Amino acid sequence: MFAERLKKELELNNITMYRLAKDLKLSKQTVSNWCSGANEPKASQIVVLCRYLDCTSDYLLGLSDI
Repeated sequence: MFAERLKKELELNNITMYRLAKDLKLSKQTVSNWCSGANEPKASQIVVLCRYLDCTSDYLLGLSDI
């Protein structure tokens, strides 16, 4: 669920995985793994992602549809 929601938010905000990695000082591989569902971010990284994407953690984690 997380990977799908992350990809959707990136698309809606017209942000590439490369740009996300660069802006948040992450490796491209880390972001790629998140988007493919191979890994999920730590709680502290989810907070940063939510601020960056202007969405809630509940949404990214699939706990709500908003």
